[in-house]
Amino acid sequence: PVSDQDEGSLTNEQYCFSAISCLYNLGLCYHTAWAKGKCDAQLLLSAKQCYDQAFALTSKCTVCPTDTILPILMAVCHNSSHCHGELADYGQYNHWNKKLRQVLEFSKESESNRSFFLFNSFFNSFSRVSAPAA
Repeated sequence: PVSDQDEGSLTNEQYCFSAISCLYNLGLCYHTAWAKGKCDAQLLLSAKQCYDQAFALTSKCTVCPTDTILPILMAVCHNSSHCHGELADYGQYNHWNKKLRQVLEFSKESESNRSFFLFNSFFNSFSRVSAPAA
């Protein structure tokens, strides 16, 4: 059968999934640089911005419970939550942990693919507050 789509061109979903993957990986580069001892808050802010943009792209495409992009979205939510926690923005930390739980509930991924995120989602659901000054 002949397709209306040019050979080699991407569908909207493929384009979105590729962009989400690229933004996630860019965020991961900033996040990893921070974790390797740079400890520069700007690195975390840049990582967080990439993760936020990656998740925002999901509104531009149709995501199904069996899509291969879901583990990346779980990682986006988890990593964004971590960035916010390290930056002591606990409202956003909780917001992204809630988004992670929503993606987990939506996903039809196997338990083995979800176990890391399920574990972290559970432990991150407890309140994080700063200790009072001594």
